[in-house]
Amino acid sequence: MQQQGYGQRPQLQQYWPQANIAPAPKKKNTLGVVLLAVIVVVLIGAFGIVSSHFVSSASNPVTPPTTPSAGPTTTSGPNSTPVSRPPSVAVPDPEFDPPDLPVPASLNEAIQWLQQNALYSQSAARNDCAVGTIDIARASTAQLEAHFYDLSSCLWQVWNPPLTEAGFQLPRMPITVYDKPITSACGEAPMQNAFYCGADQRIFYAKDFYTVVPRELIGKPFVADSIIAHEFGHGIQARTGVLYARIIYKNQLDDESEELELSRRHEMQADCLAGVFSRSVAAANSLSADELYALAEVIYSVGDDQLTGDETYVSDHGTGNARNRWFIEGVNSYDVGVCNTYIADSSLVR
Repeated sequence: MQQQGYGQRPQLQQYWPQANIAPAPKKKNTLGVVLLAVIVVVLIGAFGIVSSHFVSSASNPVTPPTTPSAGPTTTSGPNSTPVSRPPSVAVPDPEFDPPDLPVPASLNEAIQWLQQNALYSQSAARNDCAVGTIDIARASTAQLEAHFYDLSSCLWQVWNPPLTEAGFQLPRMPITVYDKPITSACGEAPMQNAFYCGADQRIFYAKDFYTVVPRELIGKPFVADSIIAHEFGHGIQARTGVLYARIIYKNQLDDESEELELSRRHEMQADCLAGVFSRSVAAANSLSADELYALAEVIYSVGDDQLTGDETYVSDHGTGNARNRWFIEGVNSYDVGVCNTYIADSSLVR
C-alpha cells in the first residue's frame, strides 16, 4: 500500500463552516494478506465513507481551548474533566513484536467498527506525566529519540486505560527518528515526514520535520509531541480495528472523491485524538491555553491547502481549518466520542 505522512502529500481546500472558534490565520503557504502491508500516515491521513452514512457530530460549537484542570469524576458532557487517573499497571517497554491488529470479518462489521467503535464510549483523563521541553530544530537524533521515548510512555499511560476498558490491547509503540530517507516495513519514507506504519506498528519521525512547521511556531512547546500524538492516534485506530475497517470499506468504493473523504475522516480523527492527549497532559507540562492553541495552528499549517498554497486543492488529509477544528474538538474534551469523525457531516471533514 502507498505510504502517507506529514509534509509529504499536500492536497485539498474547501473550508468547514466556521463555528465559534477563532480562525487560524490564512497563509499561502489504503481484505486479505495484502492488508498486512498497510501504513497509515501522519502528516497532516484515511477512509472516505459515503456522506449519506453520516450525521453531524458537531451540534455544539467548538470553542478555543482552555487550560485543563482537575475536576469531577463524571464524564457526562463534551467538556467533562475527570480527575487524574494513573496507569493501573506498570508502563511496558516499547513492543517490537506486537500482537496482530484486529480485522473485521465483513463489510458490515467494518462499518460498525468505524461508526460505533467501543472506544467511542470511553474517556481519557488528566495525567501527571511530564516529558519536558526540547528544541526540535537543534536537537540531535539521540536527543529526539530520548525525548520521544519518554513521550511514548506518556501516550501509553493516557491511552491504555480507555483502550483496555473498551476491550482492546495497546502495546507501547516504538518511535524511530531518522536523518535520511529510509525504507520501513511500509515502504520508502522521505524526509520532512512523520508517519505510523501498520505493518510493524511503529512510528517514524524525520529529524528535519521542523522545517515543515511555520518558523514562528517552531519554538513553541509540545510541537513535535503533538505530531507524534497524531501518529500515535493512527496507532490507536489500528489497535481498535478502525485501520483495517477503513481499508475494507475503501475497497468497495469506486469514486475518488469518496475515497479522499474517507481518508480525511481518518486523518482528522487522529488530529482529534492528539488534541485529547494534549489536554490530558497539559497541566503536567505547563501548557497554557495559548500554547494549546499554538499546537492547533501547527495542525492548521499542515492542511492540504496550506502546504500547497492552493485554497482549491482537495485531497486526503484536509484543509487547515478542518484539521485545526478537529484538534481543538479533542482539546476541549476528554471524551473519545467527540473524535468520531466517521459520523460527522461531510462539510466538517473538508
